[in-house]
Amino acid sequence: MTTHALTRWTKPESGVLKLNCDGAFNGNKYTGSTGCIIRDSHERVLGARARWYGALTDALHADALAVRDGVAFSVCWRTYGLRVKTDSQMLVNMWLNRESHMTEITPILREIEEISKLFNSFEISYIFRNANLAAHGCAEASRNL
Repeated sequence: MTTHALTRWTKPESGVLKLNCDGAFNGNKYTGSTGCIIRDSHERVLGARARWYGALTDALHADALAVRDGVAFSVCWRTYGLRVKTDSQMLVNMWLNRESHMTEITPILREIEEISKLFNSFEISYIFRNANLAAHGCAEASRNL
């Protein structure tokens, strides 16, 4: 079996919350949705949210909005550290190199950066899709409404 097949959701360390985010995009209609779920180190679900968007440019746009929506949703738990997980490697790379280039999602990355300052600690990292299924399910459910 490959590493990808063995990957699953893991709980965060104590004092840190894990936020899984995902975007869904309909390329025929240029619409989509975002979904997120936040859990603590005891694996308790603290909240979940989904949001539909009537105008998106592409899947990356949906994923960026999913992270922004999720981080904004998480502000009420700002006394914790926040570990954001997304299955968009491109978005993570853009986050890590956001100072070196400008793209259509740069304003969204700036919003995320401003909100991130409210948390004790903050990071965004990549996770395989099969470890991000709850957030993916939220986004897909909202897209189908």
